[in-house]
Amino acid sequence: MRTNKYADADLQRRSDLATSLKYGAKAPKPTTVEGSYAENIPFPAGLGPTPKPITPAPKPDDSLPQANVIAMMDTAAESAAMADVLTPGHRPTTWYPYAKNFTTEFLPQIGPNGPSRQSQRLGSYFMTQIGNKKVLVYKTELHMHEDAKKLANGSFTLPIKDVFKQMIADAQPQVFLTTGTAGGLYCSMHLGDVMVSRAAQFYCQKDFASAPFNHQKYQSSWNVPINDLAAAESLMQGFAGHLTGQNEPRGSPPSADCACSGPGYPTNIYLDGTQDIPAFHPILTTDFF
Repeated sequence: MRTNKYADADLQRRSDLATSLKYGAKAPKPTTVEGSYAENIPFPAGLGPTPKPITPAPKPDDSLPQANVIAMMDTAAESAAMADVLTPGHRPTTWYPYAKNFTTEFLPQIGPNGPSRQSQRLGSYFMTQIGNKKVLVYKTELHMHEDAKKLANGSFTLPIKDVFKQMIADAQPQVFLTTGTAGGLYCSMHLGDVMVSRAAQFYCQKDFASAPFNHQKYQSSWNVPINDLAAAESLMQGFAGHLTGQNEPRGSPPSADCACSGPGYPTNIYLDGTQDIPAFHPILTTDFF
């Protein structure tokens, strides 16, 4: 595995730049992404999501409802995309705020740049039904990069770890999925492809460089269902035209054996343990951008 090593000054520059790009020069403000590219998606019979509003609406301090699956995303753009697909008709701005134990247990752990300090919540969520599964769609306000607070012993807080424990205790899911954007896995993959992995490995260089979990690999034995993968790839291809540069020249590949700049967006789904990808090939997660 080839990875880059950055100097401390470069890591801080990247950290400051990421915060500036996300929030501007002022304090973090809640962000929204409007508009929809994904309307009237032709899901296979019985697999179309049915949003399930909760009546009466839960209070921010309430526990999460029980669900078979939690699907969590990180950014405003990702939550807008998730709303298009899984909670049609219910934008992220209408999801329910989740702030259980926020002031008493979590706020003291959150550093000055934590987005949740501005939003005053751990995240927001909505329920949807897919087949016989209850799915809790969740947008987190906590981030490994932004939340850390240095303690007297030189270590850093990691409040999102405790939020995960609380979410699982509340909802009692069988499966907890984290979703996001990634790149640089294999040159055969293109913009718009999806990588599904049952493993993650920490690659921290900043606040958590000395943490005991750094460079450790964690994996799940979950067997990913594959019956509907072909249908999913076909649905994704229907929206490939919205990917950046779809109608522009891709340029020349950086090397003869690299397909990164090849023509078109095939929108493939890759699973670890298939298509020459080793089983439990980990996704790297970092404490820097």
